Amino acid sequence: MFVLCDFEGDDGFSSTGPNERREGAETSADEGVDELAPFWEEVAPSPPNQVANLWFRVAPELELYRRTPRQVAKHKRVKAAGAPAGTNPTKPGAPAGTPADRALAREASRILQRVGPAALLRPALEATDPEVRAIALEAAGESPQLCAALSDPWETLRLAAVRGLSRLPGEADCLAAALNDTSPAVRGAAVGALGDAQVKAAVPALRKVAGDATGPVLVRAEALAVLGRLGDLGPARTVLETHLDKGGIVPLALGSIAALAESKEPADRARLRRVLDSKEGAVAARAAHALALLGDKESLDALRALRTRLGPRHRDEVDQALEMLGVAPAGEADPADLDDE
Repeated sequence: MFVLCDFEGDDGFSSTGPNERREGAETSADEGVDELAPFWEEVAPSPPNQVANLWFRVAPELELYRRTPRQVAKHKRVKAAGAPAGTNPTKPGAPAGTPADRALAREASRILQRVGPAALLRPALEATDPEVRAIALEAAGESPQLCAALSDPWETLRLAAVRGLSRLPGEADCLAAALNDTSPAVRGAAVGALGDAQVKAAVPALRKVAGDATGPVLVRAEALAVLGRLGDLGPARTVLETHLDKGGIVPLALGSIAALAESKEPADRARLRRVLDSKEGAVAARAAHALALLGDKESLDALRALRTRLGPRHRDEVDQALEMLGVAPAGEADPADLDDE
């Protein structure tokens, strides 16, 4: 399956190499662990720390800190940045709503989302912090809560609602409503969720998204690809014909190629072979990959010719396509010859 775009950002943390040492971080998994022991031994059931308390209840069993010393350093930085001097943000004396409190609740929610039963996150559905509430919604929200969250002013909550709805059957109407969201990220997530759920009733709405000349190009491209997965190849065929005739927006052509890669029709393979002549290297290379996915050995000569025409930026994708079809790129031994040896 083609991945056209990613609507979610990273978690904001940079990584270091195995031999690098970040300032203030421990070099041993055991350093700092003893200092954390009071945090999971003396947790008080104060409401502001409810989610954090759940985290520290499971942390000793999983030995998360012992396996990930970077988390120890992060906890220290959070404590130093947001907690009053001489206080512990997980104890009842810490003021509610401090930066340290919020950071711990968010980290707690993320860990419980990965390792704990969804029921543990239900109390966080009422959290005042939208990020904590979003994590709880995605993992533990039920249909009424998720559908209602689609009208929340916070984009992060609407995104979480779309992801939560994608795990529930029979919520196509709510997901389709998210196609009209003001946020491109939410619309893109809704398009992908409808494709993952194979909601064929959403085809007319997805056609509208794909054909909206004023809409975000990446969302339209994703809609074209999803339409192909749902068996509606008409829009993709039209886009590729227009691209070959007049040129066109590259992401839309890429989305259309992804759609035709789902087709078993010989005519669509022929279309993809024609796309190998595109003046856009990215489009031609992606068509080569689609033909390889379809096992189209009739395109071998055209792929070899394309390889000589493209620059190194896109040639690797053509080489991969040739290898998928069992043919070594120019200058390399043929796999069949190697087998004979």
